[in-house]
Order: sequence, then C-alpha cells, then structure tokens
Amino acid sequence: MNILDIKNITVELSDKVILRNMNLSIVNGEVLSIIGPNGCGKSTLLKTIARVIRCKSGSVEFEGTNVQSFSHRQFAQRLAILTQDPEAPPDLTVYDLVKLGRFPYRSWYSGNAKEDEEQVAWALAQTGMEQMKERLLVTLSGGERQRAWIAMALAQRPKVLLLDEPTTYLDICHQLEVMQLLRKLNRELGLTVVMVLHDLNHTLQYSQRIAVIKAGEIIRVGETQEVINDTLLKDVFRVKADIFMASNGMQAILPIDLIKL
Repeated sequence: MNILDIKNITVELSDKVILRNMNLSIVNGEVLSIIGPNGCGKSTLLKTIARVIRCKSGSVEFEGTNVQSFSHRQFAQRLAILTQDPEAPPDLTVYDLVKLGRFPYRSWYSGNAKEDEEQVAWALAQTGMEQMKERLLVTLSGGERQRAWIAMALAQRPKVLLLDEPTTYLDICHQLEVMQLLRKLNRELGLTVVMVLHDLNHTLQYSQRIAVIKAGEIIRVGETQEVINDTLLKDVFRVKADIFMASNGMQAILPIDLIKL
C-alpha cells in the first residue's frame, strides 16, 4: 500500500523549472532514498512532499488525500521533516526541543498534558537521549544533536519521516549511529523513512528502494542494489567506481576516477 503518491508534479522556483512531470510512489513502511547530483532537485522534492513548497501542477497525496486538504495541525500529525542544518535557540534543552514536537496535538487552553509528557519520554527513549534531556543543544556533539532533532520529529508521532542529508557534517562513527537509528525506527515502529543522501554506500546499506533524480526528472526507481550499477554511476555522477560485495553481504562502492565529458 502506498502512503505517498507524487503525481505528475512540476515545480518552479524564480521562474525556473526545478522538477518536471515527476511521478513517484512511496510504500508504507519502507526506507526510500533519493539520490542524484547537486542541484538536480532532491531537496525541492522533499520540501514539496512536506508542503513547504507548492507545485505548479500535479499533486502530492497522503494515503489517497491531497496533502493540501489537511490543516497544518493534521498534516504535522502525519508527516515530519528534518531539513539540513535545523536551527534552535542556543539556550534550548534537549527536553524542550523534543517537547516542541507535541505542538500539533496541543490546544490553546491545554497545559502540560500527561499524554504530551509520555510521548516526549517515549521519543527520548527511542533515540537514546534520556540521559541528555537536560543538556543544552549547543553542548551536544553533532551526532547527539541529530538524535535530539529526530526525537523531536518522533514526538509528532508521524507515519512518515523525511530527512534531508541527515549525516551531513558528521564523522563516520556518528554517521553510522544516525543511520542505524533510522533503520531501527523503521523496523520497530514501521515508520516510513524518505531521505536525501549523498553517500551512496549509506544508500546501499540502509535503503530498500531508491529514486534517482537527474536534471529535475526521476530517471530510475527500484530496489537499491539493482539500481546502483556501473552505468548509473557513469551517466548520473560521471564517476568510475568499483562495486564489490562487503563482508556483510551487501554491495559497496569505491570511486576510482572521474569520467571526462
């Protein structure tokens, strides 16, 4: 069953076509990665799905309903997005950040509802941030800070989590920590995860399906280890690479050289 359907969307920004006649279906409970060269429209697609950007034509549907039909509160209860470099006040604690994720469920007359407290505690536990809840965000490492933001998104109790390059600026240890957390949330909670990734090895290791964008168009969709091959790397990224089997039985990529035009 599809949880999201992108139907023939075209997106223009500053009179420039960024996405053109794009179609994509996202299956409930899957991990799907969006890859492609810089400037091809990956982040724009993510923001269009999340209603941050409106499409000029076509539609995005959530469980068969046009996303524009939902109120802001209703949509935030269904879908959460983490953009690149999210910002928060420097004096905000982890607990206060995660609590912001409960905003879609709160009314003007409600105080600190018991349910909100329970959901915040749950989100902190899911991301392993219980012991850090009183820490200021500015005192956290990059990986810890990313987990705090994921906890905030989880507090919304969404069915879909969108992430734009979630491992940017992180060292290799914290990259794996974040990717393993996302896989855990997908497997244990049935959370649908859609993410823009640049690291193709992360894509191979952690994604079930992949959508490849080039020049504002989706050129390939399918199971990750079937889609990523020599031809794709040459045509989309202009890279020659060795693809081999890693010790865990998954494919891995070693870039060797650039392909000259």
